Amino acid sequence: VMEQCSAKKIIMYSRHVLVNKTDIPIKVGKEKKQGVLLLPHSSCMYHIETDTKLCFKAKGFEWTKPMQVTTIGVSGCFTLQKKKKVEDISSETLDFGINIAPGEKPYILTTVVAIVPQYILINKLPYSICISQSTRLDQQIIIKPNERFCYNFKKALTPSEKKIVIRDPPRELEKPDIRKAACSSPFSIEDVYDFQIPFNSFQEEEKNSEIQYKPSKIKGQK
Repeated sequence: VMEQCSAKKIIMYSRHVLVNKTDIPIKVGKEKKQGVLLLPHSSCMYHIETDTKLCFKAKGFEWTKPMQVTTIGVSGCFTLQKKKKVEDISSETLDFGINIAPGEKPYILTTVVAIVPQYILINKLPYSICISQSTRLDQQIIIKPNERFCYNFKKALTPSEKKIVIRDPPRELEKPDIRKAACSSPFSIEDVYDFQIPFNSFQEEEKNSEIQYKPSKIKGQK
């Protein structure tokens, strides 16, 4: 019908879109002012001027410093610091990546500002594994087969200090010396390249397991 009457289709879409790809509600505002609340895995239209800088925060955490978000092709990261008077949150910091990219066709004039987890751990093994920060072996996270886990360090660390260890899930009444012996050597999750991590396995069919750790860049991560 449109071809027969020479009609034109006009598509109107937002100039800027904010996207929250994390599991945490994040508030976005201009210069630390009251802004919009982005629910987990949601998006919204947002007006951003050429010189606009945005700040980010989450419940129980302080606002970040203003960040420039108008340059397409830029990616980086930001860290939220826990408020001093908040006691019911175990992590002192939350790490996120941010990516600024054009929209997909036909919305190529849209600037998409995406907030993503800075670290995503994926277990591609046929059995569960346990992850710990290298300096906190008592705080363990079990990741099931084919499960994705958004990881955060408990406090602010330098890039060289951001190391984890991997092991089989702990057994009941496990002693500290056994816990340490079961862990792999500490390795950095800041480095983006392929390497292998051996660790002692309790699996009946395999006494000495070796897995391959393959980190890959995600949008919003340097």
